Formats: sequence, structure tokens, C-alpha cells
Amino acid sequence: MNVMILLLLLQDKRGPHNLKYMQQTIPTTLPTSLPDSNTRTTPVPPFHQFPVHPEAIFDSPEEAQATINLFTRDHGYAVIRLRRVLDKNSNIRRVVLACDRHGVYKPSKSTPGTKKRNGKATKKCDCPMRMHLVREVSTSSSTCAWRIEYRGGESHHNHEPSMDPSSHTMHRRFDRTDEVIEAIVTDANTSITAAQTLVQVRQNNPQILLRKSDIYNAKRKETLKRIGCNTRTQHLLNELQKNGDYYRHRLDMESRLSHLFFAIHEVLDVFKANYDIIMMDCTYKTNKFGMPLLNFIGVSGMNTTLHLAHCFMAGESTDDYTWALTTLKECLSSHAILSPSVILVDRDLALLNALDTSFPNVPALLCLWHVVKAVETHARRTFQKVPDISRTNSNDTNLVDSPQHRKFCDTFISMIRATTEESYNQYHAQLWEMSREEAQYIDETWLFMWKR
Repeated sequence: MNVMILLLLLQDKRGPHNLKYMQQTIPTTLPTSLPDSNTRTTPVPPFHQFPVHPEAIFDSPEEAQATINLFTRDHGYAVIRLRRVLDKNSNIRRVVLACDRHGVYKPSKSTPGTKKRNGKATKKCDCPMRMHLVREVSTSSSTCAWRIEYRGGESHHNHEPSMDPSSHTMHRRFDRTDEVIEAIVTDANTSITAAQTLVQVRQNNPQILLRKSDIYNAKRKETLKRIGCNTRTQHLLNELQKNGDYYRHRLDMESRLSHLFFAIHEVLDVFKANYDIIMMDCTYKTNKFGMPLLNFIGVSGMNTTLHLAHCFMAGESTDDYTWALTTLKECLSSHAILSPSVILVDRDLALLNALDTSFPNVPALLCLWHVVKAVETHARRTFQKVPDISRTNSNDTNLVDSPQHRKFCDTFISMIRATTEESYNQYHAQLWEMSREEAQYIDETWLFMWKR
């Protein structure tokens, strides 16, 4: 056997001194007979010999494991605590450490039809590497020491060394110091993303091995610690009540939260002096709950916006908007805030119908930007796009709006910005001359039906 090992080493042109990690590819036993051609055999992975920590004495198993992982960090593997062995007095007699790739590999789909979550993987390969921390009790004192011990055949690995220490969770765990955790917790209370937090942490310590997933896990752990046994919704309601903010909620037939209206009391105090304008806009697919979020935005005297209130809704029906607007009206009344002078909305028919019920005496103005964009889009049905003649390349098929389309839209903008009734009627007549179909669309959709 020794002769075979020597011959294989001599056949390697690189030589063992050029290998970063010594690898032993000789099977422990040789087959006594050739396998039958009809018998399927499972290939046995080759064993690899990594550098091991020299035997030493430590004061505790925790200190030993931390020291060993500092050594293995530079040699492509990590160790974790596998189990503890107790003596007859239930005291820890021995601690077994194993390679972090121990355990049986679990395939992505163990049974047909089983789905696997994206981004989830396993690195288990049943690595046999083990090391033992044996307790040695001193006869001169009551203290004990822990000695590293390697037993025959347990210092080998059945996988190659990793190229990046950050691929080992254990190495990244030792980088989560109190200073790093404090920075993560501080950013968790703000709108700073995990990527921004990671950049800031790496600026202070370029050698740190943390990943974004570690930042997410630390934030989640801090959130669970803060909310305790409550759900996230219960914690939110408790925080709103504790801070003295205004909130109302609504439950569905199954006692689940379907509507949530809340307004911060500091913003309400500022809005009390700037109550003239309220803008209402509903965002879509911007939260993980998949619920429409109706934003109420005010405008201060310095031409800055105020996020007055927000309302999560189950849908976008007239009933949903009516509940939100009625709750807004109650909120303003409870804080002695006058009704707004004007409300700005987009052309949401359900919202406009709810305004007629909740704020019948407040004029609602349509957002001019949304109106112009809708008219431009609809006018392209009549005024088709034309090739861009300004391009020198004859093969370019880029299309642009036609001059007739641009003239029609410019006339529409001039009409809605007209300062006198006479000029307004003049531009309106020009629209009918250019396209009766588009002019009728403008009259029925934007001018006559929703003019208040």
C-alpha cells in the first residue's frame, strides 16, 4: 500500500508541495473482486486530508470551538458542535465537533410533486470528519481543562475545501459582534436597506464575512424580540395606541383585518395650519400584503408635502373608499381641523363617487398630468405614429408621434389653460375640427361628465 501511495505522488507533476491542501485519493480498502456488470454500485467520494488544529488545552468548549474555527477559516472548512457526552453525574465529559457539512444530503425534491422554495439549498454530504474535546479535571484545583483529541480515521473529509470562508455560516456568525449587531438594530428602525447596512459595516471592517442574508436574519430576530408573542398587526396597533396616533381598523366576516386607517399625531398638528389642499392617490402592488394603499397628502405653506394619513383597503370599490374618506373626516373633526378647500384626485370613478358622499361641498379637481397623458394615449388611435425622419439610418424603424397628434394635444393643453371663456370655446372648436372622435372622447370623459 505504501508503495502505491509513493507511485501516485511521483506521477503528480505538481508535487505535494504545490497543493494548497494535501489530498489523499486512495480508498481505505481495495476491492477483493471486480463488481458484477449487472450490479449498480454507488461511487464512493474520495477522502481529502485538510490541515487540522494541533492538539491544545482550552478553558471551555466555547473557547476551543472559536479558536478552532479561526484556524479552519483559512483552510476551507468549519466545525460545529455535534453532540455532548455526559458522565454518570450528568456533567459534560466530552464534546464532539464535526465538519459543518456532516449529515445526509437531502435532494431538492424528495417525492414527486414536492415543491422547493427558491434560494434554498443544502451542503450536506455526510462528511465523516470529527474531533473531540475531552474534559480533564485537575487534581490540584476544582477547575477543568478541555483537550483536543483526534481519533483514528476521523480527520478526513469527503469533499474539497471551500474557496470562500463566507460560504460557512459558522465563520459569519463569529463576525456578528456586539458592535455589528448594534449597527444593524439601529438601521432596522429606519428605512435603510440591508445592502446599505452591509456597505456601512464593511467600510468599518473590510475583512468581515457577513452577507445580506445575515442582515435580514438579524433584523428579523430583533423584530421578533420586539413584538414578543404578538403578531405584526397586533404590534402595529399597540404602537399606534402607545404613541397617541389616530387609527381605526375594520374586520371582515372572518375576523381578519380588512381596512386600516392611521395618521401620525405630529403630522396632524402641522396640517392644522395647512388644511387647504388634500391630494389622494392609491398605490398598487407596493407592499407585501397585496392591499391597495390610499395616501392622503397635504401641502404646506412652503410648498412641501405632508403625508397626512394612510389607509390599507381590501379593495377599490366605492364602499372601500367611502369608509376611508369617512374615517378621514372623523380624524380631522376630532383634531379640530377644518375641511379642505380643494381635493386633488385622479380619474378613479369609485373614489369620485365616494367623494360625493363624504365631502359633497368640497370641489374635487382632476390631476392635470394624468388627464394629459390619457388624452395623448387615446389620440394615438386616430393620429397614427410615423417614422422618425430625423434619423439618418434608413433601416431605423423608430416611430414618433405625428405632427397632427402633437398639434391636437397642444391645442387641448391650451384649452384647459385658457384664461377666458372666449379662448376656451375657441380651442374647443378647433379640437372638433381636427378630430370629431377625439373631441367627443374629451367631452364625455373629461369635460362634461365629471365637471363639478
